[in-house]
Parts: sequence; structure tokens; C-alpha cells
Amino acid sequence: MNINTKSILILGICLSMKYLEDKNMMHCNLKPSKILLNDSNCPILNGIGRKYTREEIENEEENRIIINYMAPKVIENQQYSIKSDVYSYALIINQLFTNEIPYSNLNSNQQIIDEITNNRLPQIYQHNNWNIRPIIDKCLKKDPAQRPSFNDIYNELMQIFGSSSYKRFTDKYLYKIESQINCPIVFYRILKIIFYNFARALMINN
Repeated sequence: MNINTKSILILGICLSMKYLEDKNMMHCNLKPSKILLNDSNCPILNGIGRKYTREEIENEEENRIIINYMAPKVIENQQYSIKSDVYSYALIINQLFTNEIPYSNLNSNQQIIDEITNNRLPQIYQHNNWNIRPIIDKCLKKDPAQRPSFNDIYNELMQIFGSSSYKRFTDKYLYKIESQINCPIVFYRILKIIFYNFARALMINN
């Protein structure tokens, strides 16, 4: 995956989540398999609003990826919020640079639960040209109140991707979402049939 594609994904996912945040909505289940791409690699969200019980989290051994992107409060007592989406977003963005699924070295859901609830983070990418690491660190704070909003993240990203070409992309992307339909859940479901899975893009080598 080249650097331009990564920049589109980082900004595009943030803009999609910023849109939900501005509508007082949350995703609740943000992870790579819920992010779809069009033929220009622009991301579209899917599966909005799916929440898991503690029993599902603990027993889903065959699909461990379900919990790998969850925030501590979600696992501890199912406290979903837009700030839990912020936590998940940071892990997804980190994966773009490490090419590793968080906690993929662990063998069971219970091990992953122990790591997350004790705030033992997976490998965090150390170096890149955009200085994304400070944003990732803030998004992964265990206390949700200490995490930034998606509006805050967007503003920080625009300081990094501050060129006019990126500004044109963000304006066009937001307009596309807002002009199609007011309810993004319906919009994303319609688009699902023509977009392929974001998880496939993460398998592409740099």
C-alpha cells in the first residue's frame, strides 16, 4: 500500500467518523472488516451500530478480530461511546503502518481481554514522515475523557495533510456523503454491494 493510499484511508475514515460524530451517532464496531473501499480507495463505513455483549466477547474464539480493536470500557462493561470509536480508529491507523493485526500474537480471547483491560497496548508504529504517533497515543488513552474527538483528530490531520490537494479531497469526500442521503447507515448499506473489503487492502504489501 503506497503512501497516497494510506493518506486517503487515514483522512477518509476520520471524515466518515466525524460525520457520525456531528450527527450524535457512533459506530460501535469499528474495525477493518467494516471499512469498505471504492475503486479510488476512498473508505466507506459499514456495520454501524452493532454492539456485543460480554458473553459474545468472551466466547467468540473463532473470530478473534471482533475484540482486537475494542476499547477497554467496551470490554469491561459495554460502555460504548464515540470515544470508543476513537480508540478503534487509532488501532486501525496503526495497523496501516505496522501491517500487523493488534494482539495477533495471542492465542485466545481471554488473553486479548487481559491485555486490553490492563492497558497493555500492541506494538505502536514509531516513525513516519507525518508524525502520526502523537495522534495515535492520544486516541489510545485508557480514560475515554482524555481521548480527542474526531473533530480534533481531523484538525490535527489537516495540519499534517495541509496542502490544497488534500483539502480538495476532504471537501469532495464530505460533500459526497452529505449529498447522497441524510442517514449514513442507509447510504453505507446501499454502497456495500459495489465496494470491496478494507481488510483486503491491508494485505497489500508496501
